[in-house]
Amino acid sequence: MRRAKLGAKAIGFDFAALSGWRAAQWVDDLVRDPALLRPLLARRGLRLISGWSSGRLLERSVAEELEAVEPHRALLAAIGCTVLVYAETTGGIAGDRARPLSSRPSLPEGGWREFGIRLTELADRLAERGLRLAYHHHMGTVVETPAEIDRLMAATRGSVGLLLDTGHLAFAGADPADWTAHQPCPLQGRPAGCAGTRSLRR
Repeated sequence: MRRAKLGAKAIGFDFAALSGWRAAQWVDDLVRDPALLRPLLARRGLRLISGWSSGRLLERSVAEELEAVEPHRALLAAIGCTVLVYAETTGGIAGDRARPLSSRPSLPEGGWREFGIRLTELADRLAERGLRLAYHHHMGTVVETPAEIDRLMAATRGSVGLLLDTGHLAFAGADPADWTAHQPCPLQGRPAGCAGTRSLRR
């Protein structure tokens, strides 16, 4: 099983290297051992710049969230990453084909301030441990639309960075070119073509 998992990950890294990329983002649990992950990257001239973390801060305390994210934080630190990509996924519908996109979760009017305070505290605590938090707005979650991104950034402090995903912005109906002023950390770009998304949003 381990060999199969390593093979699947190696194929992904091969594709990245052949496409001209020099860095990759860790997005799943195929390889969690730094001793195995380092040579997979090194042989292809790649470095790991970050890794995705599915957050549950809306249903957990900051202390509980830190405990939940600690194995991931330790892995990223061991590989030399300085950024942790974070998205609040409580109630999220991404990947659930049985639920329409219109059923995604939303924050109540008074919920942004409290969420921002807790997210900033989480980012501050992670910074103390050597990682900067870059928030990933994502379709099917509480932070999807341009207005929600604005509210998130207004409710948080400087320790919370924004990972600008052009694909998710386009899906939400925004022009990614209008968002460069946010100075994201880091920039994640994807093709902007999202044909057919209007029908998907029913």
